[in-house]
Amino acid sequence: MLNDVTFGQYYPTRSFVHNMDPRAKIVFVIAYIVAVFLADNFFALAAVTLFLVLAVIFSRVPPGRVLRSAKMILFLVVFTAVLNLFFSSGESAYEPLWKWGIVSVTWESIVNAVFLAVRLFLLVLGTAILTLTTTPVALTDGIEFLLKPLAVIKVPVHELALTMSIALRFIPVLVEETNRIIAAQKARGADFDTGGIVKRAKAMIPVLIPLLVSAFRRAEELSDAMDARCYRGSKGRTKYKKLRFTWRDLVGFFYFAALITGVVLLNVYLGGRFGSHPDDVNAYAASTFYSVDRFASYKMKWGEFYRKGGIVIADRYTTSNAVHQCSKLPQDQWDAFLDWLFDFEYNKIGIPAPDGVIYLEVDPAVSQALMTGRYQGDEAKKDIHE
Repeated sequence: MLNDVTFGQYYPTRSFVHNMDPRAKIVFVIAYIVAVFLADNFFALAAVTLFLVLAVIFSRVPPGRVLRSAKMILFLVVFTAVLNLFFSSGESAYEPLWKWGIVSVTWESIVNAVFLAVRLFLLVLGTAILTLTTTPVALTDGIEFLLKPLAVIKVPVHELALTMSIALRFIPVLVEETNRIIAAQKARGADFDTGGIVKRAKAMIPVLIPLLVSAFRRAEELSDAMDARCYRGSKGRTKYKKLRFTWRDLVGFFYFAALITGVVLLNVYLGGRFGSHPDDVNAYAASTFYSVDRFASYKMKWGEFYRKGGIVIADRYTTSNAVHQCSKLPQDQWDAFLDWLFDFEYNKIGIPAPDGVIYLEVDPAVSQALMTGRYQGDEAKKDIHE
């Protein structure tokens, strides 16, 4: 049942990320979490996703192994998404898509539910990279170093770091033990796979007692092993391997500095803080933001399907941005801009060129009404292009 839970496990291999200093990786994960929470639109989340994909590539951890780390929070994601879907706050200026009593579904609630689900998945997948690429000993040393200033106020930093590391590494151990107990119970006729939620929950009760007993036994065995090796805490303790920052950590610093900067710039740009009018950001700079978003979408969502011969229909693509950005430029500059844009996207970053483009002539009043309905009548939620 729990075979796919990989959070807390170390994946041994040689890679750029594995060889980074654990102190730097912990700081970078904190920066990553900050970036995820700073992202307040899907473009910013796409930028975070792109950086996560690159981190997975450089870690040489199989993508499937990373994705399985999110399995343990699947219920939490679904639960919170459903709450946001049916109980989103705020009055809508338009009729909801579906309504039953106090429960309703609107376009805004759907967007909020999807946004929250993506954010939670990105949080778990990003932090999983840390445990998959860092050994327990290195993780303990990194945490201990970063918490060292607390030793001034008599906080047992080493013991705290060791406890955190052991607790993290006990997750896969307890998962494995749970699978063994469930297998043993099934061999004796126990049924965990049929019935409703209440029945399945009751069926798990016989698993809890042996699991607790096993956990206490493992904890006692671990303490005996540490005592046999004369472990006495941090007092007089030396280290065989000393932590050293290398050029990899400097590259990582610039990498995550670029991530934070990119997310902030996207928030600032779409929020109108570069200017309240689209013309305040020139066509070339604005196009770069959207090009990176399309690149992330191609790599993460539909690239493999397309390469296998699949047909992709996009409601907005490079040509849509071309029309928007040309409105910022005088007509005699259109050809030069379009040459640059199509070369940048189709040749430089390598996303596919469309085989055909269909333009729809829509009354601006109709477009504005649809966008207002998307935000439940709240005009303040529109970005500067809307």
